[in-house]
This record gives sequence, C-alpha cells and structure tokens, in this order.
Amino acid sequence: MSEKLQSKENVMGTMPEGKLLFTMAFPMVISMMVQAFYNIYDSLVVASFDSAGVTALSLAFPIQNLLIAFATGTGVGINSYLSRALGEKRPDKANKAATNGLFVIAITTVLFMLLGVVGTKAYFTYLTDAEPGTLTYDLGVDYLFVVMVACAGVFFQVTFERLLQATGKAKLSMYTQGLGAIVNIILDPIFILGAGDELFGITLPFGLGMGTLGAALATVIGQFTAAGVGLFLNLKYNKEISLSFKGFKPDLQVIKSIYTVGLPSIFMAAVGSFLTMAINKILTIGEQVTYIKEGMSPATAAKLAAERLVGVSIYGVYFRLQSFVFMPIFGMNNGMIPIVAYNYGMRSKKRIMKTLKIAVMAAVIYMLLGLAVFQTMSGTLLKVFYQEDEAPEAGTLESLPEEELPSLDGEAEEEFHLTETQAVLKYGEPAMRIISLCFLFAGVCIITISSLQALGLGMPSLIISLIRQIVVILPLSFVFAKAFGLVAIFAAYPIAEGVALIISIFLFVRTYKKLLKPLDLPLEAVQASTN
Repeated sequence: MSEKLQSKENVMGTMPEGKLLFTMAFPMVISMMVQAFYNIYDSLVVASFDSAGVTALSLAFPIQNLLIAFATGTGVGINSYLSRALGEKRPDKANKAATNGLFVIAITTVLFMLLGVVGTKAYFTYLTDAEPGTLTYDLGVDYLFVVMVACAGVFFQVTFERLLQATGKAKLSMYTQGLGAIVNIILDPIFILGAGDELFGITLPFGLGMGTLGAALATVIGQFTAAGVGLFLNLKYNKEISLSFKGFKPDLQVIKSIYTVGLPSIFMAAVGSFLTMAINKILTIGEQVTYIKEGMSPATAAKLAAERLVGVSIYGVYFRLQSFVFMPIFGMNNGMIPIVAYNYGMRSKKRIMKTLKIAVMAAVIYMLLGLAVFQTMSGTLLKVFYQEDEAPEAGTLESLPEEELPSLDGEAEEEFHLTETQAVLKYGEPAMRIISLCFLFAGVCIITISSLQALGLGMPSLIISLIRQIVVILPLSFVFAKAFGLVAIFAAYPIAEGVALIISIFLFVRTYKKLLKPLDLPLEAVQASTN
C-alpha cells in the first residue's frame, strides 16, 4: 500500500488534532450555518405572506423536529458504529453499519408518513384548541401535512450525510446539506408569495402565492435534492463502505449496536419536541397570568392569550435565532464524533483528549459571542420578524365590547391596547435576554455529551436530557408561569442548562476513568484484567 494511500486512510489517526478537527468540522459548520440562515429566511418569507404563518410554523416545529430527531439520532448511531469499525480495520462491520442503517431508516420513513396522514389535524386541534377555518390552524395543517407525508427526503438526506462524515468526507457532506438549503432558499419566495408581493422591499414580478403550503413544498424539494446528491456522492466517492444490498439480511446485532447509541439520542431530541409542545401550552398560561396581573379580568385574559399566542411567537422566533449560535456547535460536534470514535478504536487517548479540549475551548468562545449578541440586541432581532405597528388589531382589547374593558388610567390602560406585534416586542426582549443565559453552559455540555456518544455510550445523553427537560424545565416553567407570568417562564432554561452541565461533567469524569484511562495500558494487560 502506498504511503499516500495509507496517509489518506489514516487521516483521523495521523493529522494534528486541531487541524483535523477544523478540517472535519469546517464544512459541517458552513452547512449548518446555511441551514440556520435558511430557518430565518424561511420564516421571513412566510411573515411577508402573513404574520400568522410564523406562529403556525412555530406550532409545527415540535413535530418537524421529531422527524429530525429520528433521522439524526439514527445517524449518530450509524456514525459511531461505522467509525469505530474503521478504526478497528473491520470493513465488513462498516458495510453492515451502512446497509442496516439505511434499512431501519426506510422503515422509520414509512411509519412517519402514516403518522402524518392520520395525525396532523388532530395535533393542531389539540395544540391550539382551534377548529378548522382558523387562520393559524389552516396554515399549520397545510405545512405539516406535506412535511410529514414527504419525510423520506429528510431521513435519507441526513443518513447519507452521516455516512460521508463517518468516513472523514465532511466536505462532501457539506455539499449535500448546502445544496438542499440553497434550493429551498430559491424556491421559497416563488412558492410562498404571489406576484406583486414584496420581499425585503422588492416587488416580486411572479409567484404562486401558496403561503405555508408553498413553504412545505420548497422544504421537501430541497431535502429530496440533498438526499439524491448524498446518494450519488456515497456511491461514487465513499469507497470505504459498500451500499450494495445484494443478498442483504437485517443483522439484529448491528441494528442493536446502532440504536444503543442512537436511541438515547433520538429520545433526547424527541423529549425536546414533546417539551416544546408542553411549553407552548404553558406559555399561553403565562401570558394569561401576565394580563391578569396587569388588571385584566380572567375571562378576557384567557380569551386574548388563546387567540394571540404571543408567548408561542416569542419562543418560535428565539429558536430560529438561536440556531445561529447552536448550529455551528452542532457542526463541530458532528466533526468531532468520528475523530473520537476512530481514535478510541485505535486506543489513542492522547488524541482523544486533545480533540476534546480544542472542541470545548472553541464552543465556549463562540457561545460567549452569541450571548453578547442576545444580551445587547434582542429587541433589534425581534423587529426583524415583527415590525412595530400603531393601529390595534382585531383581538386586542380595543376591539372588545366596552363592558369588558377594565377602567384603568395611564400606563396600565396602555398595556391593554397593545397589538399582538407590540406585545411580542415588549415581552420578547427581556424573555430572550433571560433564556440566552443558557449559552453560558450549553457549549461544554454539548461537547461532553457527544464525546460519550462517540465512545459508544448513548444512555448518559438520555439521562441528562430527561433531567434537564422533564425534571427541571417542565415543572419550573409551569410554576414560574402561574406565579410570575410570561417572561419568567424563560428563566427555567438557563437553570436547567446549569444542572445539565454539572451532571455531564460528572458522567464524563466517570467514563474517563473507566474507558479512557485504561488506554494508557497495553491491550494485553487490559484483556487480562477483564478475564
């Protein structure tokens, strides 16, 4: 074997750690940033069609995120198993990881398609207490139904990207995700807006005017494009693995190994989706409590909070904006996992630890920059989505019967004449400053959890996720909503992130002693001690 070929094959075990992490992570960070930009852009185009569309997309987000959870969680399991197999010089195991991974992804796709057909309308009825015909309900159903029924695109896009990442071809992975987002960006204004509509001050000469339905179609077309390119790149350039299904039989042991790591990751993200559904309900409670504290009658407060969903809007905008902070960390994270897994297979503790140190330092620095932006520019960021208006809209207190209006003077009365947009801007600015405090802890927590996944340990990530979201965020946000109102709900997030950081560090230290420290010993000595 030539020296050039050997160097290429062993790049994850030979290249200097900092350069390797940058080489692996940079393409994924770029593609993640493109994806983050798309998330913002998509919402801005929908907002140009109708501001209710932004709220509809926010309500659809938990289910859409559930799709991504199953895709990325399975991908993490495939990635970890495949990279460790390559590090052990076992191409047979690597091939089985790829083919069995694609097999389970196909089954998952069919299940979610059926769920979309039977469950989309029921989901929006439960979440909004609205009947068909309500604007937010109809826009949300249009969007989510298409995304669910055509979910094959996102599942296979993510899987093909993970196969490329696992073998060190991160640059090719960047092409697939980046191309999908670019196609989506091009199609969005064409499908969503109509001729004569304005986007960023420019009048469009043509457009289909399909609203959120057009947004969904643009999304799935972009995903199928990326999936097709990902398949082509794997077949042509990914020579470390074979995607041939000739004589294929499902290998339950390989599938079990994939989901040993992947299932906790799926549950971790899925719990986040269910949490978001619950938080959307709790945000309405907090909004109602806020109005009551400011002098509104309970009946009127409940009616207005259910109609306007101001808290849901703030929450949805925050999650779109914070993707610019978290997406690059996730990109670096995806580049780090195969490096750690490969070098664990090679028993190189030094390279593992140096990679982790560099990743943690980069994550902390970037998160601090994100925190500075959110602390100083929250109001400006919100105004990108919600332009200040002066005239009260239908559904505000000015449109209610006179006998329902509270007789208040001065500043208190002004609170009840806020339009929905004005309320989003007023309560959203302090809320975003509070929730962004979680950036102080999140970077280290993400890298620590992912290092455990790379070592084949998926359960710690599940434990941390359950504690963070179910044990801390959910009860705290409910208590804060009932006691203090809308803005206070967001304080549950930085508290939970601090708790998660402490637990993740404890689990990593324990894992270091059990799995990484013995790598300093000869393999024969370790085998003898376990016999």
